[in-house]
Amino acid sequence: MEDRAVECRIQPAFCLAAALAIAVLWICPCQTAAPQETDGQGSGGTAAGAQQPGQQSPENARNDYYLKDTEAGRDFVQKLSCPPQDGVLNYDFIVERYDESSAAWVQGVSVKNEDGKAEVSLKAGKYRYKVVLYNYLDTAEAESGWMEIEIKKAYEPKVSEVWPKIVYLEEENDGIFTVSGTDLLPDTVYSLDRKGGTVRMSLKAALTEKDSRGKRARIRIDINKLDTAVYTLRAVNPGGLSAESGEIVVKFRKPVDLDVSLGYSPCSALYDETMSGYFGKSFWPLGAGAKAEILPFKHNYGSFGFLLDARYVYLDGSGSGYAITGNMACGTVNFAFQKYLYKRRMLFCAYAGAGISWISNLVFDFGDGVYSDIYESYDICADAGLTLQCYVTKRFYIEIEGNYSHVFMTNMMFGRAEPRLSAGWRF
Repeated sequence: MEDRAVECRIQPAFCLAAALAIAVLWICPCQTAAPQETDGQGSGGTAAGAQQPGQQSPENARNDYYLKDTEAGRDFVQKLSCPPQDGVLNYDFIVERYDESSAAWVQGVSVKNEDGKAEVSLKAGKYRYKVVLYNYLDTAEAESGWMEIEIKKAYEPKVSEVWPKIVYLEEENDGIFTVSGTDLLPDTVYSLDRKGGTVRMSLKAALTEKDSRGKRARIRIDINKLDTAVYTLRAVNPGGLSAESGEIVVKFRKPVDLDVSLGYSPCSALYDETMSGYFGKSFWPLGAGAKAEILPFKHNYGSFGFLLDARYVYLDGSGSGYAITGNMACGTVNFAFQKYLYKRRMLFCAYAGAGISWISNLVFDFGDGVYSDIYESYDICADAGLTLQCYVTKRFYIEIEGNYSHVFMTNMMFGRAEPRLSAGWRF
């Protein structure tokens, strides 16, 4: 045979027989997709595992093999390929099997074609293969070295039960799931796949405990990434054979939250000197506030809803030759967002909205029984605020709040700040 340099990349590879891949030793002028096969039993087979840097896992991208349904079951078909070589008419892929009884290599299969690609389906065992290049006279001109591989039987997992089947997001949860079934291997990859929706969501699980018999495993899911939905647990064994569990429901025990609170709320004028000019001050300590917050849209990352807020402040002050008293109140409707903090013992809330602010029974007292006419004013206002709820019990909480509002008054732009300290109850 004439000497010829065959361009090839020598690189390690790995090959699975569907369950585990054992080293594929070196080379061949060809680029190989690790061979694999099934033993024809339906649950067994080979999976190709040769994964190069940047290549996806077998369950996501089977570039080097595929599954074929046959009457006997599912077979793994492995793909072998060789880069194009100048002056080559045919490529002959020669595969030999190691016979344990005779401790010798025996002829397996041979695939000869013009495109440099071959598909084989090998049973579990030890193999080696090489590629012989034929020139335009159909004469063998060069060949690669042998590459040894070991193919193991593939096992199809079965998931019979997963616990818990329902996860309540209000409760403390470590994200541990117990999986029962068969052929749950140490290298089985677990994930929770969300059912339905336009965007597929899959959360990888970390194996925390395994059973040497392959009948039980404990896995952990990042509970902070679980949102309200119906999921299935997916178990994928090396080689790509997989199984799914029944439904796992993630939800809130209460579909709607209702918070009601009452508290002390003083008022401070922030800008526009009209109020401070007449009253001789810009802070009024006598005030109160009440609110109700309903949250029907609940997710793990936070809840959305509506907040109804009412505030009252008693106005008093004095100027040169007079005293002044009155009442100021405000009612608003707000959009609200809540999020749990620190082990669900604290809750952050942000809200913003609009409503009506009014001043009533505002009277100047000039002494000696002389009073001004009563002043009344109704104006549109906008407000926004932040709150922090600290739960003393499961339902009773203390709340600290900061509120800002702007009142759109005729010939006056009045801004005010109203902090609040409240006690509340979650229904």
